[in-house]
Amino acid sequence: MTIAASSGAAALGTIGLGGLALILATWFWLGTRKKSKNGLSAQAALTLGLISGAVWMSAGQVWGVPDDLVLRALGSTQKTDALGDIGYGAISITMVIVAYCINFKPRAAGYIGIMMATVFTQTGGLWADITEALREMAVGFAS
Repeated sequence: MTIAASSGAAALGTIGLGGLALILATWFWLGTRKKSKNGLSAQAALTLGLISGAVWMSAGQVWGVPDDLVLRALGSTQKTDALGDIGYGAISITMVIVAYCINFKPRAAGYIGIMMATVFTQTGGLWADITEALREMAVGFAS
């Protein structure tokens, strides 16, 4: 008997990208509840938020709403004379510092992770490589 690695679809049935988006949204929502039986730590919620955000961008339709909202907010910060020229790289680094230095509750940390997915993708370079690697891993599981 030979045991080989299998995709998520072979092991769990068809999931699909929309299905994976639903699974991640459910895990995020229930895992960050205050009275959750198996709650997520802030670090786990941040990571789950980052993965969820990357998958939701790919899933599109209603799942792309968080990405659209973050992009609108980012557009307004970059078009202000009061703050000077703020690039996406500066925003990415600032978000990492904020996530590292502030003791967030799990749900807030997850929201930061979701925003990071959009910001990292817009920044490009190594930042976009992070979200792309997470997205490819998750999508590979769903197919």
